[in-house]
Amino acid sequence: MRFEEFQQLRQATQNLGPLLDDAMFWNCPGYAYLGRLWIEDTKDWPPCVRGSGQGRWFTMIERTEIQSDDLEDCERPLYEHARLKGWAE
Repeated sequence: MRFEEFQQLRQATQNLGPLLDDAMFWNCPGYAYLGRLWIEDTKDWPPCVRGSGQGRWFTMIERTEIQSDDLEDCERPLYEHARLKGWAE
């Protein structure tokens, strides 16, 4: 799978919880990929949340946090992770 094909798999939602089958993401807006990867939209994060104001998009790959105003800056590492895991062949 090419990166552009991976991008086309994104599912926009106002509630990542059901798409990821994970209560931790209930009422979190963002994008889900392949039913297990996600990028959260941080625009409504309150100022007290760590990372608030440090970029519109946020994801975590294993223990690495990635946050950027450019969605592609989060998508590329997710894509590479999916390829390494064999999820994006």
